[in-house]
Amino acid sequence: MFTTVFIDIDNTLLDFDKCAKDSIKRACDFFSLAYPKNLFAEFIKTNDMLWGMIEKGTLTREELHKIRFELVFKSAGVNFDGQTFEKKFREYLRESHEKVDGADELLFYLSKKYRIYAVSNAAHKEQATRLEKAGLYKYFSGVFVSDEIGAQKPNKEFFDECFKRIPNCKISETVMIGDSLSADISGGKEYGLFTVWFNFKNTGAKSTADVTVNRLTDIKKYL
Repeated sequence: MFTTVFIDIDNTLLDFDKCAKDSIKRACDFFSLAYPKNLFAEFIKTNDMLWGMIEKGTLTREELHKIRFELVFKSAGVNFDGQTFEKKFREYLRESHEKVDGADELLFYLSKKYRIYAVSNAAHKEQATRLEKAGLYKYFSGVFVSDEIGAQKPNKEFFDECFKRIPNCKISETVMIGDSLSADISGGKEYGLFTVWFNFKNTGAKSTADVTVNRLTDIKKYL
C-alpha cells in the first residue's frame, strides 16, 4: 500500500520547455536581440548536457548559470554576453508557470489518497514560486530541492534526506513520478521506490520504470 508520492516539477507538472522558450524570447526582446531559428534547439541541447553533468556531480548549478548561455550563443551564432542574458532569462523563468496537461487533475486525485512532495534539482524559491503561481502548491505537504537538501537527484543522499524529513515514511510505500530517466527513474528505482515514468516527450526510449505513461492522468489507473 502506498502512502507517499514524490513528484518531479519541470516537464512533469510544469512545462519547462514552453516556459524556457517564452523566457528566452522575452529576454531577446528586452535586449533587442534577434531570435534565430536555431536558438531554442541549441538551448535544449546545451541545457540537457549541463544538467546531466550536474546529476553526475561534475558541475554545480552556479557553474551552469555562468556558462549556459555562453555556450548556447556560441553554438547559435549570437553575439551577446551570456551571463547578462542568463540573469534576465532566469528572472522571466521564475515568473513562468505553464502547466502540463492534466497536472491539476492528477494532483487533486493524488492529494485525496497520499501525501505528495515535490522533488526537484532546481532552486527552492524559484520552484515554490512557480508552483504557487500555477495554483499547484496547495497540493503539497512539502517541496524538496537540491539546493536545500545538499545533494542532487539521482544521488542516494538526496532521497536519504527526504526520508529524514518525512515522519513515518517507508521506502516500500513511496512512489517516484518524473520525466527524467536518470534523475527520477534510475535514482528512484535504485533507492527502492516504485517508479512511474512520465514520457513527456513521447520518445521511444526504453525505461526500467515500474509504470510508463504518456499522459499524466493515466497515472490514476495505477495509484
